[in-house]
Amino acid sequence: PAIPANHVLVKNYDVVGLQWPAYRRHRPDLVAQAHAELLRLLAAGAVEPLVSEVLPLEAAVDGLGALAGGRTVGKLVVRPGGVPG
Repeated sequence: PAIPANHVLVKNYDVVGLQWPAYRRHRPDLVAQAHAELLRLLAAGAVEPLVSEVLPLEAAVDGLGALAGGRTVGKLVVRPGGVPG
């Protein structure tokens, strides 16, 4: 997708690209290895994703609206069945 350069400069963020479908198609072994390593790091407490909100599945549309509107920080987690996180 196109990203306006002035927005990147004004908001002071980095843009990093990765063509993920190509990795899944051409190097599924590498994707599996990266996934396993991320899970290992998570279990070891070496990475701690910033989760700003946990929503029930019924509120997923509201969560997507918050993401699109820039009203979130970090990740949103959607849990099925309204299970609190």
